[in-house]
Amino acid sequence: MSNFTGMDIQAVRDLATQLTNKAGEIDSLRQQLTGKIDGTPWVGADRERFHNDWSSRHSVALTQVADAYAALRSEDPARAAALAPADSTRVARALEVVRSTGRPLAEWQQQRVGGIADSVTLHPAILLPPRAWLYERCDRRFALMLDRGALDEVAALLARGLDPALPVMRAIGVPECAALLKGTVDRAEAERRGAQATRNYAKRQYTWFRRQPPLDWPRVESIDYDLNNLFASLLRI
Repeated sequence: MSNFTGMDIQAVRDLATQLTNKAGEIDSLRQQLTGKIDGTPWVGADRERFHNDWSSRHSVALTQVADAYAALRSEDPARAAALAPADSTRVARALEVVRSTGRPLAEWQQQRVGGIADSVTLHPAILLPPRAWLYERCDRRFALMLDRGALDEVAALLARGLDPALPVMRAIGVPECAALLKGTVDRAEAERRGAQATRNYAKRQYTWFRRQPPLDWPRVESIDYDLNNLFASLLRI
């Protein structure tokens, strides 16, 4: 415990309380939804299928999320505090790291060592075009996906009856195309949602490339550049 010398004990206790409350909120939500589903006056085969799907899949998933978050709260409280309890992918990843290495994810993120930089000749260039230009391309990209077979691909996924919680079923464009195929949204709304999801992803990647690579790597923030001249100049550095 020497690494925690001088820590604010009350602040740590308050943090533990907050984490406990978040995990409890997930399980409370699961119980509330179960009660409402069981109490809904709905009969017929559709009701049975929905009830069975909730009991065997979604309710179990919420229980697993709550349990995973509670485990992370115990094993890596700092990371748990930074994550939403329902962010199952990042919660699972943080648990994997701390359990397989004995060290929390934050320690690995702060330790910038290793790699192959000393054994290769690297001439990097990070392209950071104006965001308005980038977002317009994101919008066009998703519209083209819809026109060029994305709906057929998603229809094939849906036909396989895969668990909606699987990463492939949550990939950008899949939920939006699935909603369009099921008739819950029209083409315009599906396109709007898919374009926004693409923009959100591009924004995260943009932020990562701006902040994470070494500061001496050149950033190209214009769309008016000649690729050949750019790399020719890098080779002269």
